Amino acid sequence: MSYLFSGKASFNEELSSWDTASATNMEWMFFRASSFSGDLSSWTVSSVTNMNSMFREATKFNSDLSGWDISSVIRMNDMFQTASSYNQDLCEWSDKFPYSQVINIFSDSGCTFQDIPQSNMLMPGPFCA
Repeated sequence: MSYLFSGKASFNEELSSWDTASATNMEWMFFRASSFSGDLSSWTVSSVTNMNSMFREATKFNSDLSGWDISSVIRMNDMFQTASSYNQDLCEWSDKFPYSQVINIFSDSGCTFQDIPQSNMLMPGPFCA
């Protein structure tokens, strides 16, 4: 699924019913899909290992992804970078988050928490809370 909707500025289709259980790579999937604001909360992403830049520059995206099982993900660099509307609570991810493999996940996003989450922080999140 990598690069699937990358650069599609006017894309905003309904994807909530997609079966993503077998997907392993979603990197750059919605990069620069600046109109996309779909609900992806029901997606099964437990097999995904790469989410690098998945929503980078997707400026309208703000779907609640807190229920995603990210336990297989090893790459999340720049996942929400410059996604200026994104500001969801991802505290549920704290026990499964790939702390050592993530840079700039929230930089220049709409998130209150702009830093890189660290496992040795007193509170490793609140990510975007």
